[in-house]
Amino acid sequence: NPLDFVSKVSYMRKMYPEHASNIVKNVSMKTIFDVLQNAYNNGYKQVNIVVGEDRQKEFENLVEKYNGSLYSFDKINIVSAGHRETLRIYS
Repeated sequence: NPLDFVSKVSYMRKMYPEHASNIVKNVSMKTIFDVLQNAYNNGYKQVNIVVGEDRQKEFENLVEKYNGSLYSFDKINIVSAGHRETLRIYS
């Protein structure tokens, strides 16, 4: 990741101003479970998680495994952001 966390949040809020208040900047949330627990505790019943295509199945299995114990969402959608490109530098 070439951008730090604070920069990512700042750019996302500028790119999606209509959703800026929903883009959370909380450095205490370190894992997907922290994020999901926070969303559930704030009253959300459904979540959409966007991940790289290569991680979609992993996230589907992982977040569903803990639905009902760490959080209890009515619906969890894991959406592919598509294929991720890897930067390769040859010398």
